[in-house]
Amino acid sequence: MTRQFEVMNKDAHVNGKIKAAIFDFDGTFSTLRCGWEKVMRPLMLEEISGGKAEDASLELQREVDDYIDQSTGIQTVYQMQWLMEQATKEGNNPLNHDEWWYKERYNERLMEQVSVRLDRLEKGLDSPKQYLIKGAVDFLLELKNNGIDLYLASGTDNKDVQREARTLGVDSYFTLIKGAPEHMAACSKEAVIKMILEEKNIKGEELLLVGDGKVEVALGKEAGGYAIGAATNEESLQGVNEIKKARLIKAGADAIVGDFSELNNLMSWLGYAKPFKETTNKFIDDFFERHNRFVDLRGNLEKAIHLFVETYRNGNKILLCGNGGSASDADHITGELLKGFLYKRPLNEELKNKLKEFENGEELANKLQCGLPAIALTNHSALLSAFANDVDPEMVYAQQVVGLGKKGDLLVGISTSGNAKNVDLAMKTAKALGLNTLGLTGKDGGKLKKTSDICLIAPEKETYLIQECHICFYHLLCAACEMEMFER
Repeated sequence: MTRQFEVMNKDAHVNGKIKAAIFDFDGTFSTLRCGWEKVMRPLMLEEISGGKAEDASLELQREVDDYIDQSTGIQTVYQMQWLMEQATKEGNNPLNHDEWWYKERYNERLMEQVSVRLDRLEKGLDSPKQYLIKGAVDFLLELKNNGIDLYLASGTDNKDVQREARTLGVDSYFTLIKGAPEHMAACSKEAVIKMILEEKNIKGEELLLVGDGKVEVALGKEAGGYAIGAATNEESLQGVNEIKKARLIKAGADAIVGDFSELNNLMSWLGYAKPFKETTNKFIDDFFERHNRFVDLRGNLEKAIHLFVETYRNGNKILLCGNGGSASDADHITGELLKGFLYKRPLNEELKNKLKEFENGEELANKLQCGLPAIALTNHSALLSAFANDVDPEMVYAQQVVGLGKKGDLLVGISTSGNAKNVDLAMKTAKALGLNTLGLTGKDGGKLKKTSDICLIAPEKETYLIQECHICFYHLLCAACEMEMFER
């Protein structure tokens, strides 16, 4: 499986020092302007040669291609300045047009396609997800949750980048959004870096730059910060663009991402998440190799694995509830946790020796396995029937959360619609008591989307198909948790 995150500079030790992160926009996580090169290239060929783009010499085509490649990330007006100089040199600028005139011609052509995309988004005909690099929003959210201030700096005109970020629904993540000033040749990225270092009193080593052009990488390194090169595939929204990757490595990127789906590995490198064991990482990679349609959920699934593991490392337990098939799933998960799943989980020597003091102790010591405490709230028939009859059948799970739940425990609520009232009430009770909550749902997530710290929403609408997804999810959670907690 091709890795979507790769460390290039082994000497870059971030160690959770980042206080501010500056993101490029176009091509780094937004693809609204995907294809800008195909607009700029023919314009440059036409203006420099004075004829049709397809009639330009091979030498000129190579020169233009090389320039576009090496200038990715700089303010558009600087690219147009180069175009003006080349056209003038070739005698094809008789009216002495300046760089701003060429920029207007370029923007007119580019905005023909960008305007269509924005219009469809604003009318609700397209989803922002169609124009965002995989995992980008989860990455922004994770950085913010770790107290990092986010800044967006783009070579696109300020009014345009403001509108595009707002339309994609990502504007609220950023402390400041700064695009190119109107009719001014000034590098917005350089200006934001200077502002952060001087006004915010942040050291260079506390700065992170993320971008798909060598400009962002160079500016980040020059400021003494860390640089992540975004070698994104803007057409597929996922995977590594090898051409970009080579360019970013040459520019000195400390790490390379194709997309942001390997969130745990990325956050671990930054120093904000505990890395999984190598065996666990391989198991997770193999899971997504088999179940490629769940790749969008990788970030949340990895968070859920961490939630399972930290629950047990902190000496807590997992409670589970659901109805019908989901009740069976709750029982199934309990079974995978209370005994060995993929591993044998032998008892520790101290316990083995104590057991051997009893009759049949040798057999107990050799056959019993380490268990991870888990309770399905679906199986206590006397309590369920009594409370349902005497008080309220919709509160049978909530009552058990009150009786069994402790701060730091985890409640897993399973509902294919996300709207099962008894599960919803249990989740609300858990939140009030200081438990963590994980929801397994489908469709649009329903009510559980609001009451879950992490919500795993199966990408299906039919109940039986949602349940098929859920079994894949919880087998991954149980197996990965076991790998982290035990040795084979």
